[in-house]
Amino acid sequence: VAERLRLNVANSVYEGEKDKHRITISLGLCPYRQGMTAEKWISSADAALYASKHNGRNRVTVHEG
Repeated sequence: VAERLRLNVANSVYEGEKDKHRITISLGLCPYRQGMTAEKWISSADAALYASKHNGRNRVTVHEG
């Protein structure tokens, strides 16, 4: 689902006031594991997001927590 979302955004053209633009998104995901605290779950997803940005942006990264 995340990859389809990323591709749909990247393949769309957005109308600005003067020009058309393309944008990209980076996503970080972490599957919930039984017993994970909310803080650990969010922290792992955040780490995955920053890994996406660090590794070139416009990508989905999954952190296994």
